[in-house]
Amino acid sequence: MDGLDEVDNSSSFIEKIMQRRLYPYVTVLATTRPWKIGQLSLIRSAHFDLLLDLQGFSFDNSMLFAKRIFEKYYKDKFAIAQFQRDISKTSMIKRIVHIPLLLLFIVHVWYEKKSFKRTIHELYLEILNVMVNRYMEGKERKEPNKEKQDKEKTYSLPLESKTFIVIPKLRNLSIVHHFGEGLLLALCEVANHFLISDAKETSLAFEEKALVELLGKDGLSKLQTALDLGILSKSDSPGIFRKRICLTFLHKTVLEFLASINICCREDRYNIFLNSLTTLYDVFQNENIIKFLAGISHEHCLKILEKIYELCDKDKTMIQNEHRMLVLSRLYINCLLEAYGEPVNQKLYCMHVDNVEWNVLQPVFSSTSNVRTNLKWLTLSSYFLDDAELDLSESNCLEYLSLKEVAINGKLLLSKCTQLKCLKLYKCSIDDATLDLSVSNCLQNLEMVYCSLDVVTLHLPESNCLENICLVHVTMKGIQLPSKYTELRYLKLRKYTIDNSTLDLSKSNWLEYLSIKTMTMMGGLLLSKNNRLKCLKMNDCIIHHATLDLSESRYLEYLSLKNVTMKGKLLLSKCTQLKHLTLHDCTLDDATLDLSDSNFLECLSLQYVTMNGKLLLSKCTQLEYPKQHMYFFVDAGVNLSDSNCLKCLSLVDVTMKGKLLLSKCPQLKSMKLQQCHLDDVTLDLSVSHCLEHLIFECLTINGKLLPPNYIQLKCLKLWKCRLDDTTLDLSESSCLEHLSLVDVIIKGKILLLKCTQLSSVELVDCTFHDGILDLLESNRLERFLCNKITFTSRNRLSNCTLPKQLMLVQCSLGELTQDLSVSTSPVNQILHDDSQCKQLQSVTMKNAYLGDATLSFDNVDDFYALSLDNVSRSKECMLLLCNSLGQCKQLHSISVKNVNLFDVLFSLDNLDYLKSLSLDNVTMSKECKEAFCNSLSQCKQLHRLSIKNMDLGDALLSLDSFNQLNILSLDKITMSKECKEVFCSSLSQYKLIRRLSMMNWHLGDAVLSLDSENHLHELNLDNVTMSKKCKEVFCKSLSQCKQVHRLSIKNMNLCDTLFSHDGFKFLDKLNLDNLEVEKINKLICKCLSRCKKLSTVSLKNLDMSDGLHNLDEAERLEYLTIDSVTMCKNGYRMLCNSLSRCTQLKQLELMNLALGDAQFNLNKTKKKLHHLTIDKVTMSENGYVMLFKSMSGCTELKHLELKNLDLTDAQLNLDKTGMLYSLTIDNVTMCQDGYVILFNSMPTCKQLKHLKLLNLDLGDANPALTN
Repeated sequence: MDGLDEVDNSSSFIEKIMQRRLYPYVTVLATTRPWKIGQLSLIRSAHFDLLLDLQGFSFDNSMLFAKRIFEKYYKDKFAIAQFQRDISKTSMIKRIVHIPLLLLFIVHVWYEKKSFKRTIHELYLEILNVMVNRYMEGKERKEPNKEKQDKEKTYSLPLESKTFIVIPKLRNLSIVHHFGEGLLLALCEVANHFLISDAKETSLAFEEKALVELLGKDGLSKLQTALDLGILSKSDSPGIFRKRICLTFLHKTVLEFLASINICCREDRYNIFLNSLTTLYDVFQNENIIKFLAGISHEHCLKILEKIYELCDKDKTMIQNEHRMLVLSRLYINCLLEAYGEPVNQKLYCMHVDNVEWNVLQPVFSSTSNVRTNLKWLTLSSYFLDDAELDLSESNCLEYLSLKEVAINGKLLLSKCTQLKCLKLYKCSIDDATLDLSVSNCLQNLEMVYCSLDVVTLHLPESNCLENICLVHVTMKGIQLPSKYTELRYLKLRKYTIDNSTLDLSKSNWLEYLSIKTMTMMGGLLLSKNNRLKCLKMNDCIIHHATLDLSESRYLEYLSLKNVTMKGKLLLSKCTQLKHLTLHDCTLDDATLDLSDSNFLECLSLQYVTMNGKLLLSKCTQLEYPKQHMYFFVDAGVNLSDSNCLKCLSLVDVTMKGKLLLSKCPQLKSMKLQQCHLDDVTLDLSVSHCLEHLIFECLTINGKLLPPNYIQLKCLKLWKCRLDDTTLDLSESSCLEHLSLVDVIIKGKILLLKCTQLSSVELVDCTFHDGILDLLESNRLERFLCNKITFTSRNRLSNCTLPKQLMLVQCSLGELTQDLSVSTSPVNQILHDDSQCKQLQSVTMKNAYLGDATLSFDNVDDFYALSLDNVSRSKECMLLLCNSLGQCKQLHSISVKNVNLFDVLFSLDNLDYLKSLSLDNVTMSKECKEAFCNSLSQCKQLHRLSIKNMDLGDALLSLDSFNQLNILSLDKITMSKECKEVFCSSLSQYKLIRRLSMMNWHLGDAVLSLDSENHLHELNLDNVTMSKKCKEVFCKSLSQCKQVHRLSIKNMNLCDTLFSHDGFKFLDKLNLDNLEVEKINKLICKCLSRCKKLSTVSLKNLDMSDGLHNLDEAERLEYLTIDSVTMCKNGYRMLCNSLSRCTQLKQLELMNLALGDAQFNLNKTKKKLHHLTIDKVTMSENGYVMLFKSMSGCTELKHLELKNLDLTDAQLNLDKTGMLYSLTIDNVTMCQDGYVILFNSMPTCKQLKHLKLLNLDLGDANPALTN
């Protein structure tokens, strides 16, 4: 969907795409303009699998792109520093470097001139010159002997040339010098036709025929010249009946630049353009053209600005949009200030400025400027005014002022802003100023967020028009909120201290929203007459000697108190409209929470509340969602008997000595009791017929549980519950779908007789004393998991339709029988009845003793997965099982571990769809091994094969007949010498293996050679031994494997041809552990320099005397582990120097290294590194100091582990590691001051979740964990 900004009438076109009528098989939608789709984006998830919003470069990526151009094209590594400095000083250029194509030309223009032009139009003139000059230089190299006058054809002006006004500055352009004025003006005519004139097309992709006609005389020749210069480009566009050849300009802004030249050169074109600006929307659409006009013609620009000001007067609603204000202000700044350095028009009354140099903007606010006197709307973002004042005292018309991230060392003068209505300060710092708003009697909205106003005194107006006050993280001397602010509707105070004063809001009768967070009030809070208050929020507050009187707040709907300590009273007795009440971490002394008249209360949440009084809820008939966490009742009950609308009840960690009355809650749907202790309580749910979800966790009931008729119950979960003398009767629960009992002791019974919808049963660590588990009617059971279950008496496990997933793990089924009068094994009865097994899909059995119970799958239609682990059975039963498996033609996966097959034949002949086979420690007789290997070769669809801990003997295992096998894993396998040679020969010729793992295997003289044309992506070798000659063949073949992405070699002795050839070009991960190879330094360094895509390297237990010096050549290296690698002194220095140059490193682990005087830092990767581990690494004092100093800049660091280090003279500071998630310090020696500095910096780590301090002598230092 590219080019949506260049299409006018595109709504029907977009609609056809979004509704899949135009391209019905498209599943991915990518666009650079997602907002152009509009409301149609609401249906995107129903039609597309993936949506991509293609964006330009970030500033960092722009600089990286420029750096690559300098290095690869100009061979200059140092130009980027000066380029970046010049970019930062030129806001006009900085705003367009996110466009890759324009950035490419900006780099070339800057490198030729070593500076930037002042205006945007001069930049594009230079771009045009660069394109022409490059073309002419190439022409001269190809045709050096041709005379200059014969080189190019010049184009004269068209017949109507008398209508052109040729601007002098255009005569110096290279395109005019080499090709005449005709070519440039013809291209400008084309641009004007498609952008400005009435004959405007609907797309900026032109057909060749139409473009030739527009170019006029010599149209074909002009077109070819424009193509040669690169101003136009040609491409094939697919059509329905034929291919279309489309022509497009280099970039849309180039088209706008040429159109602006045409407007300046022809008076009639200028009048047409001026008349086309009928609304402010037209101005925004033609923003770039106006910018170009400003640089070309001062006179034309002034007339257009006058037209814009007239439109502003007509359409004042458009000015309220901040984005449009930003565009309008940029037009003013780019057209006038940046081009001419002076404010031109005094009618300007709206400015929204972001990232414009202050020296450009300063003339507007000078004492001689008349612009500021008419300003009504001013927004400044990202400014630092050093020894400069922002004087707005004469701005009598100013109504809206917003400062964002502005630092002023001078003064902010607002003393005469009588019309000011809204003042917003965000992340501002103002020194040596008085913020005087006393005359701003129209002020309605005051917002200060994250502001430092240390020596600022804030004078509020005397009028009572102020409606909204928001002070968040504000530091100042003080503020007095006069009680006479009767119009105040919104008040938000956060991290603000009111000393020895009373916050009197008793007369603010219109106050609707009050939010107070992290405040200490030594006085009182007066709210008694706020009868219109609707929302009150208080977080982290301490109120001394105050009564929070809300008894008159009849309209109060939302009340939230979190971490509030009150020594007075909380009065809510007449809050009849209260709907939502939240009390978290609160201490209420001598308070009775009287909600008896809150008839509309719908949600009640009490968490970690200490209350010495009572909780009265007797008439809360509308209550739907009460939640009580960590609530301690002192001889008090909770009466919910009249809550007819109660739908959800949650009690967490509640101790009740009174009563819990729920006898009349017929609408109750969900109930959760967690870690509760109910003494002498009868939990009566007998009338709750709508109950759907019931969850009991760690519940102890000493009374009785009167369950309802669980007619609507869908989910029942009991976890760590003790139910005494209770019968859990679910026999009528016809809707029950999920049953989960974990660590439950039931002395009564469990009745599941008619649970026809039951699909999942989970029984874990349960003891049933008198329980009858009856699944006779459960015809839809899909999952049945039994883990550590004990039935202590003779119980009944009835015949059920066997579930699709049967899992029996460590089960003791006792004396279960189908019928109490018949003594037969229930497992035998269930699994042997073929009529019950037709829906069976998977069986998992672990650590189970089945004895003589038979397991057969003869008539199972859809059985596809079998997993047996440590299952003991008799020989006869195993024979029946293996024979029945041969009939399961749909079987996809088999996993057998720790099983003795005796001399039973395990054949795979009929398993045509078998895709995965895993055998681990499976014993069978010699004949069975040979028959098994023969049948294995017939599994044509096998994708994955894993064999571990098996002795195949003389059984022949060959890969010759496989054509789908992709993953092969062999671990600790023994076979005869001849069989090894046959297997290695077949593996050498098999080209489809993608993942190969060989561990703990002695190949001897068996030759293993990997074909250079194989598809091997991942290779894992561990403790594989072979003869010397075989090593050379194997290493040489491995070095030629071009497709290998992951390579891991451990505990092996190989030859030095391992990395000798041009293989491993796509290597992504390299792991070498205890590898013995001659000249290993050179081999690894050669591999790192050649494998440009390498992202993960792990080197352990290696002897590398010469060091590792070229880690920085692995440009994508992100994860590096070096453990127990020995080097010489110079080798460690090379390693550290290389580490200091790694720019993309995200995870670094250094262990068991003696670096000596070698030093490294993390300055290059400080914005990327998120995981750092240093364990038993010794280095000099200066080395530790340099490392930890650079670590302070690792702002993205999330995991830090320091172990077995001596940091006596080094200091670790975590001030800037705000993203730190996990910190481990084990056996680290520091001085006392070092611990103090470390722990004092820890409060900045607000994201810290895991902290381990082990084997430390802290002395008097204490970890600061306040945040």
